Amino acid sequence: MKEKILMRRKLLMKENKDDRTNLIAEIVPYLLIILGVFFLVMWHTKGGQYLYGTFGDWSEQHISIPELFRREFYKTGNLLPDFFPQVGGGQNAWYFAYYGLLSPVILLSYLLPFVSMRKFLIIAAISAQIISSCLIYQWLRRSYRIMPALTAALFFCFASGFSHHVYFHIMFIIYMPFFIMALRSLEGQISRGKSPAGFIIWMSLAVLCCYFFSVSEFLAAGVFSIFLGLRQADSNGGNAWKEIFSAVGKLIFDAIVVILITAVLWLPALHTLLGRESEQTHVTIISLFVPVFHSEYIMYGTGSLGASAILIIVLTYMLIKKGHSFKWLSMIFLILSFIALPVYIMNGGMYFHGKVLIPFLPLMSIMYAQFLDDVISKNIPWKKLLIIAIPLAVYTFISFGNFKRRWFAWDFCLALIVLIFISLLLKHWKKYPGMLMTLLVIPAILVAARPDSINGNLVPRGWGKDLPTFQKSSGAFRTSYLMGEHTPINLPITDNDYIPMIYSSVENPYYSDYFKNKSGNEMRYRNAAKLFQAFNPYFCAQMGIRYIITDCYKDYAPEKIYHLVSRQGKYCLYENDNVLPLAYSATSECNMNDEKRELISVKGLQSSMRIKTKKTQKKVFHLEPSDYDRIIRVSFAMKNNGGTYKKWFGVWERKGMQMDLQGDVKIDINHVRNVRTSPNAIYDNWNKTFKYTMVIPAHSTKLTFNFHHGDYQLNNIKVTQVPVSAVVEKVHSVKEVPVDTKSSKENILTLNGSLDSNKAIYTSVPYDNGFSAAVDGKPVAVKKTKLGFLSISGNWNTGKHRVVITFNAPGKRSGMGISLIGLILLAAIIIKNAIIDRKVSHAEK
Repeated sequence: MKEKILMRRKLLMKENKDDRTNLIAEIVPYLLIILGVFFLVMWHTKGGQYLYGTFGDWSEQHISIPELFRREFYKTGNLLPDFFPQVGGGQNAWYFAYYGLLSPVILLSYLLPFVSMRKFLIIAAISAQIISSCLIYQWLRRSYRIMPALTAALFFCFASGFSHHVYFHIMFIIYMPFFIMALRSLEGQISRGKSPAGFIIWMSLAVLCCYFFSVSEFLAAGVFSIFLGLRQADSNGGNAWKEIFSAVGKLIFDAIVVILITAVLWLPALHTLLGRESEQTHVTIISLFVPVFHSEYIMYGTGSLGASAILIIVLTYMLIKKGHSFKWLSMIFLILSFIALPVYIMNGGMYFHGKVLIPFLPLMSIMYAQFLDDVISKNIPWKKLLIIAIPLAVYTFISFGNFKRRWFAWDFCLALIVLIFISLLLKHWKKYPGMLMTLLVIPAILVAARPDSINGNLVPRGWGKDLPTFQKSSGAFRTSYLMGEHTPINLPITDNDYIPMIYSSVENPYYSDYFKNKSGNEMRYRNAAKLFQAFNPYFCAQMGIRYIITDCYKDYAPEKIYHLVSRQGKYCLYENDNVLPLAYSATSECNMNDEKRELISVKGLQSSMRIKTKKTQKKVFHLEPSDYDRIIRVSFAMKNNGGTYKKWFGVWERKGMQMDLQGDVKIDINHVRNVRTSPNAIYDNWNKTFKYTMVIPAHSTKLTFNFHHGDYQLNNIKVTQVPVSAVVEKVHSVKEVPVDTKSSKENILTLNGSLDSNKAIYTSVPYDNGFSAAVDGKPVAVKKTKLGFLSISGNWNTGKHRVVITFNAPGKRSGMGISLIGLILLAAIIIKNAIIDRKVSHAEK
């Protein structure tokens, strides 16, 4: 009797031990993922000394624009705004849709006003990385052993193209948890007959996070649906084409509903894209089809898929593996790796960038898990695999640049050694060799942890918390900022600041054209989308920039025409009354940049010159002295003689925007800089004519040129001058139409003032489709001026009038109606499936 009791106790103890072991085995992978992400965060931030975000796009766009959304919502209570009057001179709100205007993640922050947007999005981005990786592991664990599933999930987590954008471009990855859930739901629908509602809901949330990636997401879902159809045919021996058509048909129906539901986002956003200027790079047709391994958007790079060398082995194995499903995935990844056309299409035909391949990461993880599981099952035909994989690896090695060649070589060798070692150990031990698989992830972790993977400096803790809040005069005017790295580009410091600056992937095309081509502005940045405060006094006067806040410790050109009115810590407030009002009455538009400038000669300055230098070369020229303040403009055509990368059939390794800074041309004159991007860069700022417009005080004569490294030719060099007094006289020649600041709000601008019957109303608000106006309640015509601003003309009597200008975002209301139809269809699908499930459950009873 005692022996039976002891036996039972031993059995119970063994079962409890097995249960605990299994529980620990299932928990440990999640802990490893969390600890891995925590390690990356601590490594990059040096133990928390910095914020997990970089200066540049993270600080200037991905944090500030969502905060603009939230701030405007708190003011208006409108989740679907039409217009943001405080940014870029006044912009259609849907130009910013790319940055999460209707993202469920950003909308969640509206419920947390006590949490700063930067802190919220840092937590959200890190959470997205952790949750996505855990979801991948959980998904793969259903079909594969623990170690293959965990290793594949770690490859996903540390893929450089994914992990990098957690702190650089949040919108590139924030949709991923929703997209993974969409793929899982699609698998349930196609393979197990589940409701399509799950895919529709999750995919809609993914699209709402960032519409730019919706094309890649739908294509990845399409590839996955064909994979599922082929897998069904492989498993049950059915007709492959029949299974494919069934799977794709289900996806198409679901996609239509998703498109309808998300129309409230993409339709008004589409209207903003229609008038956009082209950013197309120079591409030859043949370069889109020539099979060359495009390492720049497949492996290692931060703007890539982020794969490791093991991908070559995995793709080769999938090609020789029995069945069609994994052959299909392998072929797709080979096409993406060697043919540029799909990537070019997914980028909207604008440029080549590997970011669009990030939605394919879950599919790559499935291939990794299958391969590693087959390694443990000893199903790998190593000889046949290596015969194909090694030549492919050699070809890939040749395709890389020098640094990546070394990296790829040791990565590939490490992968082979670990895999062969595991295969040999499996002949003697079955349980433990699989744990060595995690060694394969080491190259991916090292790439993700590389200091140079941070394209830009991390933001220090406390950045932006000491921004000044100066007291200014009441009224409608603009304020701008020249505060170095602390400059808030897309987010006014206070609600009373209306700024001319904007940095967005999409912006008002008329304002962009004015800023770059019609104002005489310098272009200080290699990215043409950065419309920051210019030093040009004509621009300041035209846009009505009455105040400029600067860093007191730096020398900025506007300080020579603006006068200091206040100091606050390290910041200074400058004021200039001699600027145009926001709205004025005149017989014609007042163009500050069309002054008749006097052409002057400068001793020693030739009409053309060749610069070839490896270091910054300084040259000083002197103007003829003058008794009055004057506006000097220096202009010349610039030709970059720097070489481009070697090309074969029009194909070259496209280094990307941050990878060829040495090819840029930079020339400074009296602290004013112009830049032309390298001919090899992924983006081009098209700055072919350098213009420098600056104020030179009376009796000052010095023009200091700083020529930075490069080989370039300057042609047609001209220097002109205009007295500052001429600009002042022009400003005072117009009649202000005062803005009623109390009645004006979001998309409504109200003017109350005296009008002349023979004069139109001109503004410095950029024109756009969607504007309408009424004078004393009667509709009048709105027009685009030569400079690209809004004007109003009509029949009215001389005297006092009330003018109401309204902006309604094109496509917004239509999008809302279409989305309502999509939601009704989704509700019908849910109700229908609920009825079917109830009938099935009753039948089973």
